Amino acid sequence: GKTDINVIGGGIITTVMGVLGSITLLVFVVGGVMWLTSQGNPDRVQMGSKTMLYAVIGIFIIFASYAILSAVIKGLTTG
Repeated sequence: GKTDINVIGGGIITTVMGVLGSITLLVFVVGGVMWLTSQGNPDRVQMGSKTMLYAVIGIFIIFASYAILSAVIKGLTTG
């Protein structure tokens, strides 16, 4: 196998980003369920909407950090 530290680090970062993306998707679904089951309660509607908004912001942060880390790792490995 490949034992280069850059390859191992890249694999770990890719795995962590995948796990974070899955957790963010789960939070988005939970927010949607909260919003759908609010039965018109304004507090629950607001809580579900905020949860989904924060999940979308989290997805953008994860994508941006993945792009930055990918560029840094590519720069280190091609060096």
